[in-house]
Amino acid sequence: MALLSRAQMSLAANKVRDEIARFGELIYTRSEKPCEAARLIEYATLTTQTDVDFLEMLREDICDSLDAFDSLNLMDLKSRQVKLH
Repeated sequence: MALLSRAQMSLAANKVRDEIARFGELIYTRSEKPCEAARLIEYATLTTQTDVDFLEMLREDICDSLDAFDSLNLMDLKSRQVKLH
């Protein structure tokens, strides 16, 4: 939970929040052209989903890597125990 809180307070998170706010302002100041607003929203939705999918894939790769390291450490510990006996 602390990691998530730190991530939300990071400079990158603040930059993204500002960009989203500017995007929202752009949409609402151009309300006279609803088709443009709809296309911008669709683009933002697809872009965000692509980013989320990428981050989810990255998270899975990291978890798999950590599991592999845990397995290697466990094998190393077992081999050390066998050598001691």
